[in-house]
Amino acid sequence: MITFHGGRMAPDGLCALLYQTIPKEFHVPIVFVNRSPEGDQSSLGICSDTRVTICLNRIFSETCQHPIGSLAFSLWYETLRVCYHEFGHVATRQDWQHISQRAYDALHREYFYIERLADEWAERKLLELRDHELRLVQPRSCVATSARA
Repeated sequence: MITFHGGRMAPDGLCALLYQTIPKEFHVPIVFVNRSPEGDQSSLGICSDTRVTICLNRIFSETCQHPIGSLAFSLWYETLRVCYHEFGHVATRQDWQHISQRAYDALHREYFYIERLADEWAERKLLELRDHELRLVQPRSCVATSARA
């Protein structure tokens, strides 16, 4: 079961959507943080063996620089994409578990292979949602809030 830590910081409806759309066999705790972990100021999300961490301030900062459409939708989309990407690492672990952390950290082909697997998994999840609803199930409250801002 996915447990949410700091879920009140996440956009409305995100935790429920993740719980409903991430297959149960890939459920790990998800931690929402405002600050990136020490020594990692560039990551939007981090996947470890025990949890997924989502860096909300980094997502906000990156999204504000290059919004796609409205800022509210851009923030929703990017947060959802990052969450799916990080859970993509969990879902594809059997395909890359033979690769050492050292090889991954070297930022060579092993790194790009693992990241591509996570990106592809995230894209499949986003396409499933687009088939269901073009707004990617963004809650109306997010739209109303951003329209007043």
